[in-house]
Amino acid sequence: MLPNCPSNKKREGTQDLWSSVITQRKVRIALAHLIVQRNIFNRLALVKIQSYVTCVVVEVIGNDNEHIYEESDVDDVVVKNDKLCDNRLRLDYDSDNENDKKEITQSDYTFDQMVKWAEQHYLENENAKEVQRRRARCPHRSLRAISQKYGPLMLIHLGNVPTLVASSAEAAQEIMKTHDITFSNRPILTMATILFYDYKDIIFSPYGEYWRQLKSIVVVHLLSNMRVKSFSHVREKEISHMISVTGESCGSVVDFSVLFASLTNNVICRVALGRTYPELNFKYLLTDLVNIVGSLCVGDYFPWLSFLDTLSGLKGRAQKLAKKLDDFFQSVVEEHQNKRIRENFEIDQSPDLVDILLDVQKDNSTGFIIDTNTLKAVILDVFGAGTDTLSTSIDWTMCELVRHPRVMKKLQQEVTEVAQGRSTILEEDLEKMKYLKAVIREALRLHPPNPLLVPRELTQEVRLMGYDIPKGTQVMINAWAIGRDPTLWEKPEKFWPERFLNNSIDYKGINFEWLPFGGGRRGCPGIYFSAVLMELALANVVYKFDLVLSNGVDEKDMDMSEANGFTIHRKSSLVVTASPRIVAGTFLVSSFSFIILMFLFRFKWIKLHSATKKCVPPSPPRLPIVGNIHQLGSSAHRSLHAFSQKYGPLMLIHLGSVPTLVASSAEAAREIMKSHDVSFSNRPSLTMPTILFYGCKDIAFSPYGEHWRQLKSIVVLHLLSNTRVKSFSHVREQEISHMISVIGESCGSVVDLSVLFASLTNNIICRVALGRTYPGLNFKYLLTNLGHIVGSFSVGDYFPWLSLFDRISGLKGRAQKLAREIDVFLQSVVEEHQTKRIGENAKSDEGQDLVDILLDVQNDNATGFLLDTKTLKAVILDIFGAGTDTLSTSLDWTMCELVRHPRVMKKLQQEVEEIAQGRPFILEEDLEKLKYLKAVIKEGLRLHPPNPLLVPHESTEEVKLMGYDIPKGTQVITNVWAIGRDSGLWDKPEEFWPERFLNNSMDYKGINFEWLPFGGGRRGCPGIQFSVVIMELALANVVYKFDFLLPNGVKEKDMDMSEANGITIHRKSSLVVRASPSRTIYNGEAERALAQGPPIPSKFALLEMLYQLKESFQSELGHIRDLEGDEEKLVDELYKLGSSFGVLFCPFDVAAKEERKRGDVAHFKTKNGVDI
Repeated sequence: MLPNCPSNKKREGTQDLWSSVITQRKVRIALAHLIVQRNIFNRLALVKIQSYVTCVVVEVIGNDNEHIYEESDVDDVVVKNDKLCDNRLRLDYDSDNENDKKEITQSDYTFDQMVKWAEQHYLENENAKEVQRRRARCPHRSLRAISQKYGPLMLIHLGNVPTLVASSAEAAQEIMKTHDITFSNRPILTMATILFYDYKDIIFSPYGEYWRQLKSIVVVHLLSNMRVKSFSHVREKEISHMISVTGESCGSVVDFSVLFASLTNNVICRVALGRTYPELNFKYLLTDLVNIVGSLCVGDYFPWLSFLDTLSGLKGRAQKLAKKLDDFFQSVVEEHQNKRIRENFEIDQSPDLVDILLDVQKDNSTGFIIDTNTLKAVILDVFGAGTDTLSTSIDWTMCELVRHPRVMKKLQQEVTEVAQGRSTILEEDLEKMKYLKAVIREALRLHPPNPLLVPRELTQEVRLMGYDIPKGTQVMINAWAIGRDPTLWEKPEKFWPERFLNNSIDYKGINFEWLPFGGGRRGCPGIYFSAVLMELALANVVYKFDLVLSNGVDEKDMDMSEANGFTIHRKSSLVVTASPRIVAGTFLVSSFSFIILMFLFRFKWIKLHSATKKCVPPSPPRLPIVGNIHQLGSSAHRSLHAFSQKYGPLMLIHLGSVPTLVASSAEAAREIMKSHDVSFSNRPSLTMPTILFYGCKDIAFSPYGEHWRQLKSIVVLHLLSNTRVKSFSHVREQEISHMISVIGESCGSVVDLSVLFASLTNNIICRVALGRTYPGLNFKYLLTNLGHIVGSFSVGDYFPWLSLFDRISGLKGRAQKLAREIDVFLQSVVEEHQTKRIGENAKSDEGQDLVDILLDVQNDNATGFLLDTKTLKAVILDIFGAGTDTLSTSLDWTMCELVRHPRVMKKLQQEVEEIAQGRPFILEEDLEKLKYLKAVIKEGLRLHPPNPLLVPHESTEEVKLMGYDIPKGTQVITNVWAIGRDSGLWDKPEEFWPERFLNNSMDYKGINFEWLPFGGGRRGCPGIQFSVVIMELALANVVYKFDFLLPNGVKEKDMDMSEANGITIHRKSSLVVRASPSRTIYNGEAERALAQGPPIPSKFALLEMLYQLKESFQSELGHIRDLEGDEEKLVDELYKLGSSFGVLFCPFDVAAKEERKRGDVAHFKTKNGVDI
């Protein structure tokens, strides 16, 4: 008999249903039909009723009503239990029991009453556990069962959506590797649209430029290895808190599922948002988020029934949750923005992920707009994907450990050995725990948190494993089935971590037999973040505690059934009894002498064996004594680049007795110049810089320490600040005008631009640093010699016992002679300035050069440390050595590339002409508008960094770098030439293509480690602004004034671009070209600017060029002949004519202008015999 119900009112339509069923099935089937009648399209009912009805409802939706049930299905809904119904109603209704039939037919039960009855009695069944296991038909299990019949690649239909299901490693590889781009899109899902700001996140965003830019931000800025390591203190603190909570509960039961969820939530809160939010029920929000995202939305599969999502309340719940999440994240963003304003926040102050995204948003460093919704969507991704999957994975792994005492014991032994009696496991210990890593990987094989991954969608028709897959097909990859494939795994249902020992399978998604985090372009970008938290948490728990199941439950009887959802949790929590472990090495030993003896023995053992335990970077084969010196060749940066392609981006070479670390990737450079900047900020002690730079008292070669810090502060604040650099604008404009005039005088003949660029940079730096030029001194000789000697190979630096060879070869003598010559000159400059200051007895910022400023600092002692004369001279020599040579070289290389690429030259000239608007000169205030000019210079520096290996660094302490142990005293070389041509970072890296830098926020500060022409970190060049403005102003005016052709009919592609060796890489041959005036448009602005432009020396033969253009304007000359009697009109017409053909000049004043006109006209008549 069915339980009594308060209402017997018949629902319309129920009679026919019941009568048709009663004669065919038991009462249990009638109950199932009643449930389905009310909820056949209402999937939300699956949440309202308990999970025991799930499989039946799924069966009903997927089959015809005539063949819905098998007997086992019925048992899954209503139990066979004497408590529930008497013997009469447990009989088949094929019997003609009319009384029973009548009772059932006339009874009607509301849906809620039926559910209440089933819930009350079903869970009391003594075999409930076994029934639950039978009924748990999760989609990944059902799909695997079907794939065993229909194959590893099959097509199913979810409503009207064709869905491809891949259940083998081969099929996954085809999808995620062979056809990765084609399968990289996401289907449009209603719930994801509502919750993730219309797909502005990275998980559900459609594949395209937006997604690529967003992934780049996440990978580079948020979840890079360096960034993950920076949050180690957060992980260690939260895990320590979890351990203390467990310790307080020792002896009683502990719910580790709750603890793991709390741990991951707290870690991600602090990492992403900067703090935890105890007032907010995160567990509720995230549970709701996962449940709703994983819910079946009718409209996604039956678009014409999408209104049912509204009627069922699913859409309303999603919108309500979206509003709650948005309000919370908006408050977080505003809190961070207010903090930044209030505290003048900078990125160096331990930023959280919101801070980093706000910085990216502000700097626009990605080249595309990150609005606030995008920012919130990314943070929601971090929470949704991170917290739930992480806690689930840790929970499953710990369950397997508790179920397998042998594995637990073996893991505890490994952790104990690594800990060596310390109180906690640290992140640097994890690399030594191979078995721990194997345990986690084995658990993820058996229990991937998202067994079907996130669905993909096909963007075009494709041929896959012999099948034609149409565009728009949804794709599911059954990672759970692949992880249990017996053809890939021995005993796949067994938990056996040893299978992952000595196995190269990793988390990157390139081993398609193991895909817990997906693979291909749409693989999870937060793998490293997740892995390190899982490893650290599990290592500390098993190190600190022994765990046994509560209530005497045997390990083999643990409930391992799964709860349905987007992420597959265990149905029941992991409740265990924890007891503290007695760890060998932590107890006290009474004998003090024994402790000392053991300590000494251990110290000796470590000393003897530490070398063998070090993990050093890969190295190319080397010769005894010599090491790898013989392999460097004539171009060290090219040789090291070739080695890096074989031995990796971080390799160790040996230059004689000096171990040298070579970094050839942006990631390695970032680790050196940012993550471990202080540790690598020293300079090695080199013989030649010591001789030439006053015992390394300068800023470039000075050892890292207080002297260097004080000196850099002086240079940055007093010498090369932006204000100071701008104050020398008149010097730059005058010297560039002079260079333009020299080129103008050579029009029609060849001109050596390499010489002119060297002269330009030398003159500017002389006037800026010393106050005037010194034409009597052969600066070119001194600076060329300085560059050669500093870049020379000093035997004593790499073979100390052979340092005598530097004296025998004459290298040391040449260096000492050059040092004396430079010192004599610089001493005379200092004395000249001191004498001038005494004579004038005045001090003013106006007209001061750098020597004046340094003398002021020396006299005022404003820095708090003694700036002696040698230090002053060393700083000035730095400015000359680093400034003149590298600046002229960079100008030369960039101009070469412009001459080689006429398309780029023409585009640049068009930009400059548009900005100039007919004016005779490009001024510094115009430079900010010249975006393409900036891109051209950046591209030139990418291909031709003036110092391709930078100045070497030296490690001041032992460092763990990218998994390798780098000992103290290692010399470090960063190959920025190789990084600038890395095909993994740059599209067509060997091509000169300035457009790659347009709409790109890369700047010269050394924070974009894929582009480091001036170095980075603390030891980056402090004179960037000074150098860049000269390069931009010089190039802008040169290309504005002139067109250039290679002489003697040489083609652009045949230009000699070979390099000369040295610390600065010049071109072997000079840039010799034929210049001709560039045709610009004359307008009234040019004439009005004549008296205002920068001065140009008077030997600018304008009329010479007019005569050369004579044939092209005969009619104009004829008109001018008519003006012979009017000298004033004649001169004006000639100059207007010259201006229209690009011949403009800039005299000092109006009087000089008139004098210049008369002189040029007379010269023109005399030389060419033209009677105008």
